[in-house]
Order: sequence, then structure tokens, then C-alpha cells
Amino acid sequence: MTTAIESQYHFTAEVKSKGKQQNRDGWAMVVDWKLPGSQYDLTLYGQDWETVQDVVMDEKGQGPLCIFTINQGNLKKDKTG
Repeated sequence: MTTAIESQYHFTAEVKSKGKQQNRDGWAMVVDWKLPGSQYDLTLYGQDWETVQDVVMDEKGQGPLCIFTINQGNLKKDKTG
């Protein structure tokens, strides 16, 4: 289920992968959900590992089903939604 509230989305999705960001010290997590109009799974990024410490991948590489709420951040100059 996806609920769009202005610039916010609330959804439930399975975590497909979780690991370290390539260029930074934070974490990156891919979830089995796509933004409306996108063909790619959503990748979330963060800096605080404590935020995702309870998201544990099992021995088969499957992650848990989690509830997410994401908000649109600030856009770069001259960009639209």
C-alpha cells in the first residue's frame, strides 16, 4: 500500500539489501518499492548506523518487512519535483 500525502510517502516494503555507502561512512539500504513513475527500487541513505541496527538480513539474504515514511527533501536550484 502506498499513500501519497503532498511530498510524503508512507509504505510497507521488504528490505532487499543493507550495507555501507560506497563513498561515505554511512549506510545504504535498497527496499522493494518504487517511487511513482520510477522503474528502480528505492535506495535510502543515512549516516547513523543505530537507525538501522534492527534491520537484519537473514542467511538467505532476505531482509525484514518494514514500514517507512519518507519526505521530499530540499531540491537543488532550478529543479522541480
